Amino acid sequence: MRSKNEARLKMYQSVADFLSKNTQLTQSLPEFAALSAILQENIGKLLEFMKVQTSDHNGITFAKKKEKSEVLNRTLSLSGKVTAYATLLGDELLLRTVKITSSTLSTKSDHQLAAFCLSLCDAATPLLPKLQDYSVTEEELNALKQLGSEFLSMIPKPREARRDSKQANHAMQLLMQETDSILQKMDALIQIIRYSNASFYQHFKDSRKIIEQGGRSQSARVLVKEISSNVGMAGVLVTFQHSNGSIGKIVYEKKTKGKGGFFIPSLDDGTYLVTASKEGYQPQTKTVFINQGELTRIELELIPARDLPG
Repeated sequence: MRSKNEARLKMYQSVADFLSKNTQLTQSLPEFAALSAILQENIGKLLEFMKVQTSDHNGITFAKKKEKSEVLNRTLSLSGKVTAYATLLGDELLLRTVKITSSTLSTKSDHQLAAFCLSLCDAATPLLPKLQDYSVTEEELNALKQLGSEFLSMIPKPREARRDSKQANHAMQLLMQETDSILQKMDALIQIIRYSNASFYQHFKDSRKIIEQGGRSQSARVLVKEISSNVGMAGVLVTFQHSNGSIGKIVYEKKTKGKGGFFIPSLDDGTYLVTASKEGYQPQTKTVFINQGELTRIELELIPARDLPG
């Protein structure tokens, strides 16, 4: 989806750039200047939405996992020290509060981990003078409190980032629909000068094409029918040859399926000679043009050899 949105946005930018260089040809068209201004404004908004969508959500998740690992390890370290103190003291109440195994703590949810970390710090703080003999320091306690609090605040961030991205995508789709409507109005107005300035019209039409990443077109859909029955024919060999002097060199070939057709997802731009052939039928050849951003529909009709004159 993202690549399609990017391709549409590039088309909008291409149209806006072309029109900005030819304002003298469109200034007499009713409301065209206002439509151009809205187009430019929408492009700016779409670029901002695109930034939100392409932000590093994985980076946020990775940072949270890294911090969780540190909280886990430091909490287990402090728990072991305070557990040793409580065991020697025989304080069962304290022991139930601070003792935990690595496997148990590892299976707790993020919120439960943060809660245990902070409650452990709270339990250890008033005992700090007595815990110094067990290698517990004030710096260790303060650092773990801060780490636990930071981890607690980080827990919702990946979800928030995904929610923001989803909201941005929804807003982007609505804005793209609005922008498409603006361009449709421009298409209608350009018809006014289509024949008085054919070159301008053709360049405008070219700028309206949506080009997928890599410069490939949407290519072609092929359908072969029998001329008398108008029914799709399976098993017809369809070949593509360049018509630029490389005639004879087949660049693509495929047989039709059950309903007489197939789809070609990617072909280079250019002019092709397309030939359909099947035993018992007269081969048919036609010239077709493949253009970037356009789906070319190719329909061929075969005549049974028995129906040919002579």
